[in-house]
Amino acid sequence: MRRRICLTLVGLVLVGRGSAADFKSADATKKSALEVRHLEKKVDAWKVAETQHFRILHDQPKELVERVGCVAEETRIRIQKKWFGDVGTDWDGRCSIYLHGDRAKYNEKAGLANALGHTRTFSWGTGIQSRNVHLPARQPKMLEDVLPHEVSHSVLAVRFQGKTPRWADEGMAMLAETPAAVRECLGRLPKYKQEHCLFACDILMQTDDPAHFQTLEYYSQSTSLVQFLTERKGPQAFASFLQTCIAKDYPAALKQHYNITGFADLHKQWQAHAFSR
Repeated sequence: MRRRICLTLVGLVLVGRGSAADFKSADATKKSALEVRHLEKKVDAWKVAETQHFRILHDQPKELVERVGCVAEETRIRIQKKWFGDVGTDWDGRCSIYLHGDRAKYNEKAGLANALGHTRTFSWGTGIQSRNVHLPARQPKMLEDVLPHEVSHSVLAVRFQGKTPRWADEGMAMLAETPAAVRECLGRLPKYKQEHCLFACDILMQTDDPAHFQTLEYYSQSTSLVQFLTERKGPQAFASFLQTCIAKDYPAALKQHYNITGFADLHKQWQAHAFSR
């Protein structure tokens, strides 16, 4: 069983802010965004390629780099439309994607032996200043699953200004992967229930224990809970729910958006959804 730990790490750093051009249409946006430019300069021995919203630092063949750029841009558009109904222009400079040559080089740089990829988000004050995605270039399903997962974290970080609840961040990112990957993730839930490894919803949604974030149980249950609430009223209603969670609290948001009366009621309804399939 592969262990997937995709971290969104928040730190403090001062960097310059970039700007994004206004878009006249989704088609024009996509056409412009999918252009990949290979730069002559290097950054700390990394080759550099750029799309409209991403900077790719690598030592890989151009063909792979161009596929990474296109997938990243397409994922950015898809995730914005799904959860927010538009393609936002509030993109603070290019998100950097580091393509490490293989798992050994990735592990050496990242120090995350069990991870398939991770995202680091840096903020200052109330704004997101930069986002870095780190991936092993030769990882199976990197383009299909891992890259869309990590780009989702970057989109959500900008939209929620670094305040995305961790369970929602991971669940929404997991749903950006292929249907097969989502089925694999959710398929582990019956085993976790049988082994009494599931989280109570109040713990799942409020924990800040790093040990919880490094378990497959946390990822599977977070994905299932996001799916459950999303199927109730749709993706954009779920994003509005999260905004209310951030501004108020969970009980108020659950009652306002889903007429759910607290964590216990949520846990009961979620279990009926998750284990009736």
